[in-house]
Amino acid sequence: DFHRIRQSIFLKSIEGAFDIAQESNPPKGNQLTIGIPQALNFFQLGVFWVHLFSEMGFNVLISPETNTSIVDQGIEVMTCESCFPVKISHGHVRYLKNKTDYLFLPLMIEMEAKPDMKGYYCPYLEANTYMLQAALDLDQRKIIMPALYLNKGKEAVKSSIQGEFQRLGLPFDSFLFEKAHFKARQAMSKFDAEIKRIGAVTLAGLKDSRAIVVVGRPYNAYDSRTNLNLFAAFSRLGVIAIPQDFLDIEKEEINEEYPNMFWGFGNKILKAAKFINNDPRLFGLYLTSFACGPDSFILHFFNHEMCRTNRPYLELELDEHSAGAGVETRLLAFLDAIKNQKKVRTLNKDVHFISRKSSASLSGRTLYIPKMAAISPCLAAAFEGVGRKAKVMPTYTKTGLEFGKSATSGKECFPCIVTTGDMVDLINNLRKQGE
Repeated sequence: DFHRIRQSIFLKSIEGAFDIAQESNPPKGNQLTIGIPQALNFFQLGVFWVHLFSEMGFNVLISPETNTSIVDQGIEVMTCESCFPVKISHGHVRYLKNKTDYLFLPLMIEMEAKPDMKGYYCPYLEANTYMLQAALDLDQRKIIMPALYLNKGKEAVKSSIQGEFQRLGLPFDSFLFEKAHFKARQAMSKFDAEIKRIGAVTLAGLKDSRAIVVVGRPYNAYDSRTNLNLFAAFSRLGVIAIPQDFLDIEKEEINEEYPNMFWGFGNKILKAAKFINNDPRLFGLYLTSFACGPDSFILHFFNHEMCRTNRPYLELELDEHSAGAGVETRLLAFLDAIKNQKKVRTLNKDVHFISRKSSASLSGRTLYIPKMAAISPCLAAAFEGVGRKAKVMPTYTKTGLEFGKSATSGKECFPCIVTTGDMVDLINNLRKQGE
């Protein structure tokens, strides 16, 4: 059960630096208490945040593991529809409310990534702090809410957190922050190295056996309610299921074929897909949540990658209505499909199916802009202003809408369906006109 293995290493990594929130937590001397919900980015960066604030002299209080009560409390207060992990985060923050001096609810904008790669979080993680304020009537004077661009490095993180401390009237010791940041990075690196070591040992021990790689976001994979004890189910079935975070996927190169991958987790998921494709013993399970916007697009690319080696994979989409029995039935069917796959191909490195970006000049061409917002005509006018012919394309045509519905999976947002149809309908009409 790799979920429990990771949880054990995680708790050992932050041992002595935190307390679990209970119905009543006695104060610790004169220390201020910072509450961190065990949800969303906590599963990616929890070790770092716990050590950072602990080393800065705060008492760190984290919410307990997700349970039925926390789920129900979160769903009750939602002000809009969202994915299941966001609903769970509302339950965790509701549990922590009034138990701490401050809540740490950062606006996660961009994760660390290579210099030539983007690494944005999804809009819900970027704006969940505001959703929580509206749903739970939180006092801004009790929330530490820095906007974090981790891709810009330590100084950007320091500046953002310092700005929040100043807003709240909290003292900020620059030297203490530097020291705390260094120790937090050390703890995070040690934790990551340990799970990678276990992953490498597991792969080496496979020999000719087969294994499942669970691909997806940490808050889907490591929350026992969002994963419905998936890893325990695989363990009962005698199957090794390794989370992607346990594998050294960073050596995989995707920038050449996916140069515009916007999402940070999208980068990691596609690197995991490449890793799977290069090892005939591995098969992918894509764990996602209902209504996950980025995954509705990334799944197409993951499917393309698996098709390149003709490898079966399982897409498991879960939410608050999912049940363990139904999941186990699908796992058994997936395992049967793997058994029937007698010969597994690996990736042919010479195969490229993603079209390259055009380097042709725009001179003498017309640039057509999707009518996605009121700013589209302004954008067209701006191109006209610099000497490039531009038009806003017609939208919401009957033939375009029909094509858009047929060419998408139905999970994407409606504007994607409309815009896809608009572009294809425009091209077809231009061809008919001989343009």
